[in-house]
Amino acid sequence: MRVLYYNWVDYLDLEHRGGGVSVYLRNLLSTLQSTAFAEISPTFLCSGLSHDLIGSRNVRWEKLRHGPPSAGVNRYELVNAAPLAPGHAAWADPAQLRHPQTEAVFVDFIRQTGPYDVVHFHNLEGLPIGVLAALKKAFPKTRSVVTLHNYYAFCPQVNLWHQERAACQDDQGGLACVDCLTYQPPRRTIKLAHAVAYFLKSHGVVPQTWLWNFSFNVLLRRAHAVYRRFAQFKRTYIKAAGKSQPSVVHFQQRRPDIIKILNTYVDCILAVSKRVAEIAETFGVCPDRLRTCYIGTHYAKAWCVTTPKICPPPERPLEITYLGYMRADK
Repeated sequence: MRVLYYNWVDYLDLEHRGGGVSVYLRNLLSTLQSTAFAEISPTFLCSGLSHDLIGSRNVRWEKLRHGPPSAGVNRYELVNAAPLAPGHAAWADPAQLRHPQTEAVFVDFIRQTGPYDVVHFHNLEGLPIGVLAALKKAFPKTRSVVTLHNYYAFCPQVNLWHQERAACQDDQGGLACVDCLTYQPPRRTIKLAHAVAYFLKSHGVVPQTWLWNFSFNVLLRRAHAVYRRFAQFKRTYIKAAGKSQPSVVHFQQRRPDIIKILNTYVDCILAVSKRVAEIAETFGVCPDRLRTCYIGTHYAKAWCVTTPKICPPPERPLEITYLGYMRADK
């Protein structure tokens, strides 16, 4: 069986991005490389982070030119994909829904490296949602699976957390989304940072080293200065229109469009908890396609060979450990 796994960031990313999903994929793919799963041939794809610093900006796919080697797993990425990753970087971007060039390159990647029995999306960030329809139309026998590790499919802010202070119970038909983010870095700055990082890593400069830190800061400052001069030229001579606040129309369309595509073109939608499944169904995800599937961890082995003490002794209080991003919503 040939399986393609997708996530917006490489599961072996040297910048340690991706949170628990990356940890899960590392565990999963390392397990699949064992002889016990010899019948499964895994491939990995990421998108939304790598962009050319100079030269053509056309979307393309290629083998990963950076990061550590991974025996038994071919790793690829889309370069210059229209939707930036992670989800916050592409907030209010119509390319989250449709971008014909990115969709065409994704289909070409499947055609050139496949066929695959299953394509498993562990996130939809970094790709236009239209790839789900394009995949099913071009390869109707390939089963597609989407795991809901977060609420990106329903929430452009990803976390259903309005203005960094309260759970979002009602998007008010998209009105609540317009001013949801308390701060949104300019898209051009995010893309530039992604491009500088891709350039350095592709030339052997490893993150978290003094050379990376020095080169990244110097390149980013110089490239940003060039971008600013070009932007000033556009304002002065081309009279480009200033960026306005995103339209509520985009947010009105986003959730219904994504849910319609999930219900029409995805064979199975996995929720990582019963509560996530309940929320997805409330938003309109077809219950016939929805399954609850708790993600695994190597630490589960310890539970099988130990006798956990659920209650602490009376002489000390209960201690709780939190693992995850240090965010208010968490």
